[in-house]
Amino acid sequence: MMEFQAMTDDELRQEMRRCGMPVLPITLTTRNLIIKKLQNFQIKPESSESNDTDFKVNQNGKSQESENNIEKAESDLYVVVYDPASESTPKMMRTVEQAASLAKSSPTCRFRCFRSFHEAESFSMSPQTSILETSNSVAREPDPLSKFPSVKPKDMNFFKSLFQENKLEEVCRLVLNNPKYIITSIDYPAIIHEGYRRNALHVAAHLDRPQIVEFILSILKDVYFISRFYSFEEALNGEAFDKSTRLLELMLNTPEKACFETPLHIAAKYGCFSIVSQLLREPLTNPKLKNRFDETAYITICSRYDKDDHQTVKEKIQKLFHNNYFVIISLEQTNFKAECVPGGQINFNNVAAIIGPTSQKKVFILIIV
Repeated sequence: MMEFQAMTDDELRQEMRRCGMPVLPITLTTRNLIIKKLQNFQIKPESSESNDTDFKVNQNGKSQESENNIEKAESDLYVVVYDPASESTPKMMRTVEQAASLAKSSPTCRFRCFRSFHEAESFSMSPQTSILETSNSVAREPDPLSKFPSVKPKDMNFFKSLFQENKLEEVCRLVLNNPKYIITSIDYPAIIHEGYRRNALHVAAHLDRPQIVEFILSILKDVYFISRFYSFEEALNGEAFDKSTRLLELMLNTPEKACFETPLHIAAKYGCFSIVSQLLREPLTNPKLKNRFDETAYITICSRYDKDDHQTVKEKIQKLFHNNYFVIISLEQTNFKAECVPGGQINFNNVAAIIGPTSQKKVFILIIV
């Protein structure tokens, strides 16, 4: 596990390719999931591949050993079918197909598989009322966002059209009344552009809407807004801050489907100076993420910008990336500790203050002072 934790994003991508896994986008949220998948792949028994050559293959292309295993598994299978709504005794079957066919006769029917006859017989003879009562005794807590209606595709298309027409007030009104325009019920950025699977920041960056970008970033950082819609009792608690940080990180760094580009990629590619400046001011923005063509946002600067001031805008945006340094002052148990962090890779535990973004030269001056 520690071996994968120490790897860079590029090394993790190479490891995924080596293992034959699909190359997934790597963010702060998905990194641990990818590491777990790689770890599970590494500990799989290697004997499965070597044993494949020992199988005898029949005329239909199926191994004789696999057929024998299937027959043996089926012969050792006992399925008990039980209907809680009926007073009849549970019935025992020898195949899942028979049990499923019988279970279709009643919506309350259930079945369970056993590997020995004695276990199946013991289960079928035992009273089942306690199981039914236990399963219904714990009520599932409602989704915190369930009180807000889901956004229909037609309404989401209308919401996207407001971005195109640059109607900031209408965008604000819809989001404040229903957060599901930008956040889903599973705490993930809502998809505004279905084909490319772009969230609100993707769409605003593509259309060069800096005011809408500023509103989205501010609303996700507002713990009172987060607490109101998640029904937290107190706004200034750890859970509200965690939700806010996670949603903001996903909104900033989640790639879209077409070219695996983050909002920063899109803003830099189309020469949107104001939006690039806004995104780089966010400590959670990761400018080192790469798109499908293995390019960072810095490499794509003004690649789709074809106006007369192309070179001027490109140089201005490049300076923004060079000034992307932050000074983090973290509060330890005994003293303050200042740390220079390039690229916005920040651990928010015990953070007392953030200074930046600024140039590398000014960073060292601030630390010395």
